[in-house]
Amino acid sequence: MSAQTRSKYIFEEAPIPNAVMTLAVPTIITQLINIIYNYADTWYVGRTGNAAMVAALSVCFPIFVILAAIATFLSNCASLFYFIIFLIRHRDHPVFTADPRDISFEDHIPQDVLAIGLPAALQTTLAMVSNIFANVLVRSYGSGAVAGMGVAKKINMIAFNTCMGLTQGVLPLLGYNYGSGNYTRLKKTIAFSGSIVFAFGCICTLVFRTFAAPLVRFFIDEPESVRYGTMFLGIIAFAAPLAALSYMTNTVFQASGHKVQSFLLSTLRKGFADIPAMFVFRYLIGIEGVVLATPFAEIVSAVLAIILFTGFIRKLDHA
Repeated sequence: MSAQTRSKYIFEEAPIPNAVMTLAVPTIITQLINIIYNYADTWYVGRTGNAAMVAALSVCFPIFVILAAIATFLSNCASLFYFIIFLIRHRDHPVFTADPRDISFEDHIPQDVLAIGLPAALQTTLAMVSNIFANVLVRSYGSGAVAGMGVAKKINMIAFNTCMGLTQGVLPLLGYNYGSGNYTRLKKTIAFSGSIVFAFGCICTLVFRTFAAPLVRFFIDEPESVRYGTMFLGIIAFAAPLAALSYMTNTVFQASGHKVQSFLLSTLRKGFADIPAMFVFRYLIGIEGVVLATPFAEIVSAVLAIILFTGFIRKLDHA
């Protein structure tokens, strides 16, 4: 079977579980590698038993991600600039011909690129900004609190990032079937993928709630950090299944080109719900409120996602 034939089989004919796993496993593995990297540095620094060092790592992480994103953007801009110069210098070459008239914005290509890329970029950026604000709000409680929150959020990455990996993997499958008008296969793919990520989120909630203290202690055994980390992990654990639903519905809207719905879900979770709620809840109930904002934001996002998704499915049924 040729590569083209195999691809067509996966997108059009393969059993839904096989198609989903074929496309999602590579993206899940990519996310797991990222998780292992983050676990490794936290575990290594945590072996010192120094809460201040682990807290420093937690504070630096979101800043590092934002700086890395800026560096990636600048390097891509530099590469594009070099490529443009290359095309101009070889404009008479029969292959590398650069003609401005060849540039076309037809078929809504730029809008389609932004529909997929912008919500994903916003989601990541706002998540890092949320982590920065969380560190600012918790720092007055000491390095043990900052370290405990950092460890709890690192542990929670296994739930969030794995679900994100699966939904990213099925995005091409969803987009292909939506574009081809195969709405029956589209809905089956959504149902199967959504069930998997939601079930995984529920399992993570159960595990995190049951084994919060041992999980935190695996990374750092300093008593104050363990106390705060156990409390924080027990709270944010409830966000996992709800986040899974939000990731899934957001992916559906990205794949189908529903830019407004995808933008709303991407910005609501962190920008309009999580970050403001951190300040309000901290003022009302103290340090617990900083992490309580996470499940609160996921509840708000999940409610909106269900409303928008219901409207989306109704349109498919009447198409």
